[in-house]
Amino acid sequence: MPADPDELTALVLDRVNWSSALWTQFEYLCDVLVVDPATGRARHFQDLPEDHAVDRFGDQPHWYSVTLRWGRDEYPDVFNIARHPEPSRAQESAFIHPVIRRYKGRDLVAERHLLEDLLAQWRRPDRHVEPLRAFLAADLP
Repeated sequence: MPADPDELTALVLDRVNWSSALWTQFEYLCDVLVVDPATGRARHFQDLPEDHAVDRFGDQPHWYSVTLRWGRDEYPDVFNIARHPEPSRAQESAFIHPVIRRYKGRDLVAERHLLEDLLAQWRRPDRHVEPLRAFLAADLP
């Protein structure tokens, strides 16, 4: 598929909204997007163990992992959570939320958290679509 920010944003949001594998195996399974800078195309791999993905794609110069993560480590008391419903503070999300990581080889070079949504519907233009699109557009060839 073309490594187009709009197309990749739609693909990633479709996966985090509909994948039962990513949902039930959060923090373990991931999807991977491998971008070929020479052709401007991306390949999509689904439902891979995250450790395997780093081993498998560690020789690629431009790739992303897509996971669902839980922010529980930052909030030991689930009844006392300060909410920050702003996309710029999505990394502070307490509940399950998408995390997109950009790698260069085995090195993590960028990371984008998308704001948690208690209904697990990551589709809001201002909170999910535009922040993800901007993150992808920043590095795509």
